[in-house]
Amino acid sequence: MTKSSNLILGPFGDRTNFSEGRLSPAELKGLVEHATETGTLDERVADITSRALGFAKLTAAHVMVPRTRVVGIQRGSSMDELRRIVLEHPHSRLPVYTDSIDEVIGYVLYKDLLPLAWEGRLFVLEDLIRPPHFVAKTLPASELLEEMRETHQQLATVLDEHGGTAGIVTLDDLVEELTGELLNELQHGKPRSIAPQPDGSVLVRGDTPLHVLNHELDLQLDGDGQTTIGGLSQLLAGGVPKDGALLHASDGTQLRIEHASRRTVDMVRILPDEQRQKPQAGPRPPAK
Repeated sequence: MTKSSNLILGPFGDRTNFSEGRLSPAELKGLVEHATETGTLDERVADITSRALGFAKLTAAHVMVPRTRVVGIQRGSSMDELRRIVLEHPHSRLPVYTDSIDEVIGYVLYKDLLPLAWEGRLFVLEDLIRPPHFVAKTLPASELLEEMRETHQQLATVLDEHGGTAGIVTLDDLVEELTGELLNELQHGKPRSIAPQPDGSVLVRGDTPLHVLNHELDLQLDGDGQTTIGGLSQLLAGGVPKDGALLHASDGTQLRIEHASRRTVDMVRILPDEQRQKPQAGPRPPAK
């Protein structure tokens, strides 16, 4: 069409110079939203398309389970300790480490560990360990997905700039970025990471990624280096905030801390517009 337009306008002395049209991701997203509003595109397909457009911007750091929330098994753990971990933390895959979580040597499958730990039979943990897979936290999520598919890896350990463990990411985590939150048979009864409430507020787990909230709730939260709502809350508060603390994000979103432990923020309530208070002027406390 660009060439045809120039050919037709040329004899009339029109000097308009058309260049090749290149749609940006934002423009493509706008087209998807318009197609959804007009009914020409199914809402579920539109949601996956929108997620796929944003997927290119993500890195391993955005999609990983952060270090503070990683549940692992230490090599040499007693049978009682293994049984406790299996019963209290029914994750599909559990990393195995030596002295600290920075020294991951592989991972075990929950389905392999549960029968042995439950029956109390003697077994060698080493026999169940699958080889580790390490990636940098700056690795693009699209490359990570392709890498895990090609190598048939189900879990990757994300390393920080010092070579320590920044977090872990599973193939399920990557798929959720494209399809939305999934619940498997081990997560039955587990609260959703984003739970709308009758009063219009939204309860959010502290480990929920900011880009997921921005997509699901149409927000513009900027973590300034933080990738989760819990991390953003600590940044805004200048440390781990107390329960009930009211925080103001740069986009006007107000956050109320529902529960925080000594080290992390576990649950945050995002207030609806009508419940928000005008933030007081003043500099933001520095992060500790």
